[in-house]
Amino acid sequence: CSSVACKAAGSSAAYGDSSSDGSSGGSSSIGGITAAANFISGLQETGKDLQDLLLRFLSLWRKFLPMLSLFFCLSFINTILDSLKDTLVITARGGGAFVIPYLTVYAVLPVSVLFLVLFSAASHKMSRSALFTTIIVVFMAFFGGFALFLYPNADVLHPHALADSLQQVRMLQ
Repeated sequence: CSSVACKAAGSSAAYGDSSSDGSSGGSSSIGGITAAANFISGLQETGKDLQDLLLRFLSLWRKFLPMLSLFFCLSFINTILDSLKDTLVITARGGGAFVIPYLTVYAVLPVSVLFLVLFSAASHKMSRSALFTTIIVVFMAFFGGFALFLYPNADVLHPHALADSLQQVRMLQ
């Protein structure tokens, strides 16, 4: 029987309709078997659809999980570095909480815009993986240089004499 005829016979048997010739004997049992067969084939098709959906989900999960962990690590590092920056600014000699807004407006904002322009230019010239690697290396070099060279030698690198002479010029005016 064709699939349309089998479905019609199955639905007819499911609702208790008798056959068209008026007999209600063996044909209703055949209709019930046909309905059961249609139900089982429908479950098999649904199972195949669920299996396809599960395979698609697993293939996406293989991409999603590393991206999720990368996002978590970058967010965690950003939070730690932001807190560290605030701590270093507040505890530095001549610093305090009043310095943070000035640093945000006159240092962080211009550097962020500069980074955005450089990133945009580099994204047009480099592949995605090369761009990611380059940015990670630049950030690691900066933070490594800050931790190993700049911060330990802050007193040597700070232009105390220049600041003192500028302050004297300001007082003379």
